[in-house]
Amino acid sequence: MKFRIYFALTLAMGFMACTDYQSEWEDDNQVFAQGGTESAKTSTGTKTNVAASTVQPSGTYDCRMFKCSSTDFLSKTMLEGGYGEILDARDNQVYKTIMIKKQVWMAQNLNYAPADGNAKDGVASWCYGDDNNNCAKYGRLYTWSAAMDMDAAANTGKVVVDEKAQGICPKGWRVPTYADWVELSDAVDADNDDEDVGNSLKSAASWSGTFNDTFGFSAIAAGERSAAGAYGNEKSLFASWINEQGDNGVASVWTIAAEEAGVAGLSFNNKAAQKSEGHSLRCILAK
Repeated sequence: MKFRIYFALTLAMGFMACTDYQSEWEDDNQVFAQGGTESAKTSTGTKTNVAASTVQPSGTYDCRMFKCSSTDFLSKTMLEGGYGEILDARDNQVYKTIMIKKQVWMAQNLNYAPADGNAKDGVASWCYGDDNNNCAKYGRLYTWSAAMDMDAAANTGKVVVDEKAQGICPKGWRVPTYADWVELSDAVDADNDDEDVGNSLKSAASWSGTFNDTFGFSAIAAGERSAAGAYGNEKSLFASWINEQGDNGVASVWTIAAEEAGVAGLSFNNKAAQKSEGHSLRCILAK
């Protein structure tokens, strides 16, 4: 693997031993090379043959030409050089990414609108409160079948799912598994000075209270949509679908909750949810 990534700072928690976030992407950086190619407008001109969904240095894509997700809830420190970014070639949406130990996660919730559903139709995904501005802020809320890129009938029973299913994530990325979240939890717990894991991953700007977002994961309290269509828990709950399911139309979400939400341990854990509920989706790099 011939690529070198240097980060502009060493994390205060000593988590990523990287320096100076420059990137010399060579032809055989296949661990990140997924998808087709696009042209990216940068401050130094147009960079051609950029592989769509490939992790690039932050700032590669000109937000005047591409749709950039809001950075309001991201780590201000990481915005100075700790994030990477990808382009979702399906809708020209740009997302920040973060490496935590051996994992690479999106640092923002997915905001891709499935072709068969929107807030008005109530078929597959919604903006919180049916307000399009909230999709730009929080990403979309998906049913489980939409997150898995399946027909809506998958919400009513148990279906066969590939453990490494891409779902609705960009090419080269996939829906996280239970094991992915446990790996993230263990990695953070080993380097956060005994802080609650959920608190260590919270966006500093999205929750009440003081949080440092040391790892740059920037979990957003984006709320949820019930199966009956009611919205709630904005600013008090992060919940992302997992690539796992139970019987009778139930699947799992991984949650981080606010203290006032009454969830024991400030919850960085999985819980059961009806597949027809609307929840966020954080994608992880497929390897």
